[in-house]
Amino acid sequence: MAGLTFKNVFKQYGKSAAQVFDADTTANLGADSKPDVDSTLRRVASVHNITYAVNDFSLNCADGEFVGILGPSGCGKTTSLRMVAGLEDVTKGQILIGDRVVNDLHPKDRDIGLAFEDYALYPPLNVFENIAFNLRAKQLPEAEIQKRVKEIAPLMKVEELLSHKPAGLSGGQKQRVNIARALVRRPSVLLLDEPLSHLDGKMRQILRTEIKRIHTQIKCTTILVTHDQLEAMSLADKIAIMRDGRLQQFGTPLDVYDNPVNVFVAGFIGEPPMNLHKVGIAGSDKEKWFTFPKGIKIRVPSKYNDAVREGDEVILGVRPTDVLITPDESGATTVPIAVFENLGDEKRISIEVGPEEYLTLITEDEKRYKKGDPIKLSFRETKTHIFHRTTGDRIRGKE
Repeated sequence: MAGLTFKNVFKQYGKSAAQVFDADTTANLGADSKPDVDSTLRRVASVHNITYAVNDFSLNCADGEFVGILGPSGCGKTTSLRMVAGLEDVTKGQILIGDRVVNDLHPKDRDIGLAFEDYALYPPLNVFENIAFNLRAKQLPEAEIQKRVKEIAPLMKVEELLSHKPAGLSGGQKQRVNIARALVRRPSVLLLDEPLSHLDGKMRQILRTEIKRIHTQIKCTTILVTHDQLEAMSLADKIAIMRDGRLQQFGTPLDVYDNPVNVFVAGFIGEPPMNLHKVGIAGSDKEKWFTFPKGIKIRVPSKYNDAVREGDEVILGVRPTDVLITPDESGATTVPIAVFENLGDEKRISIEVGPEEYLTLITEDEKRYKKGDPIKLSFRETKTHIFHRTTGDRIRGKE
């Protein structure tokens, strides 16, 4: 087993910044000049509109840790995983497995196991031979192959399928075999590339539980790439959220959920999503209010009194579970319910705070509300966030 480290990793497709840099400096400074390459690469990339699929990505995954890399399509998460596997070259920076830099190692020499989303099983081979394929390629003794396959099959619950061909397996069974084939190598790092994306909702839930159970038993450093926040939050010890090739935040699922560093993370994590609204600030130093376009005002938590001033404009972020119905909230605007949804175990209420703009709250209140009912609102102080209107970065209040 070993940890995994990304050190200032870049991945750029096509003509690299370094190639453009070499051409520019040779033409402008002369072949014998020796400019500071590291300090100039970023400027050159900017001037020539060079886009990195992965941009200055640094991350440390401890030995035995389960890390989820989460983000929308095109954010660089799969490219990062493929660089670890040796399927993509690293443009700049280092990737280490344990203490060993693996940038230039052949994929077979990196001691990794890789399970793709599309199973990639060999149709002519039965399940046993599919799992054993990599072991036979390494020319391990037959006794060792038999031992390893028979150890991993019960763990992945495929021991009854060893004589079956892939064509006779369900999607969930195929993915179990796919992961078993990666694990049977006893890798230092297990890489899972969207392993549940082809499965239906019920099978996803079953395999999420199975993957968590397996990781608890084998304690192999595991990297899961996914666009599904539920997968990442339920499986991973820590989550790395990416956007446009850059790492946005890295932390435990609870920390990322409760303390998003910017508007992107706040809106990406959570279901239903966080309420994010552009609001104004009104009031005195001792008592301030969030003001919405329709004239609605809701009290600003006291921890932000020194962080904002009257006349400021910020982005308010609050999760639906942290919007509270408070009949006695003095000074708050009474607002009518626009939409009421009774979902059984919870009730969702939407308030129109601007043209086609709604603030959603979730309540377990047994009262049966209806459209048009008047309510007053407040926010759970410790769970209310504000963000800079232009940069989207979080504005911190007093803790």
